[in-house]
Amino acid sequence: GQGEHSISQILIGDTDINAYQEASYEIVAPGNSVTLFPTNVYTSAEAGGQELYASNEDGYPADGWVGPFPANASGTTTTEIGIDVIYPKGLYKANAKGDLNPESVVVQAQYRLINDAGTPLGAWTTLFTSTESGPTTTPQRRTTSTVVATGRYEVRLRRTDLKDLSSRAGNEAVWEGMRSYL
Repeated sequence: GQGEHSISQILIGDTDINAYQEASYEIVAPGNSVTLFPTNVYTSAEAGGQELYASNEDGYPADGWVGPFPANASGTTTTEIGIDVIYPKGLYKANAKGDLNPESVVVQAQYRLINDAGTPLGAWTTLFTSTESGPTTTPQRRTTSTVVATGRYEVRLRRTDLKDLSSRAGNEAVWEGMRSYL
């Protein structure tokens, strides 16, 4: 809540929050700043829902890249860029018995400095390269956040592995979103 409070216990359900090693919390007095997570976040509308095609698929872009899209708005700077990639069918290949074997997808992201008009000011640099593997039919979502020097950037992504085109395989990749922390 907002304002002054007297706190005697913090619970998740009936369990003390300290029983959960992965849980974090912060008590912020009125007038103080939140430090546990960024509070000023820009979300790129353009990056959402872009399928990352492999070079052996129809729909593969001529240069292989999806984007570029601005990571942060004109007139702002960022120090961290977060990329969300989803694997909507999971990552697997079913063998003849129906057992699941792992499938992998490799995604590369690059970024470069741009000015407020969107004109590039530098060369492309690798932001990250990630390999995600399964065997799972459960949709997967991976977020990769990378700290960058203060600036305004654009980002592009591509899939660098070949897609298993078998009807028994699930290995699609979709660039679901991008955020920058201002």
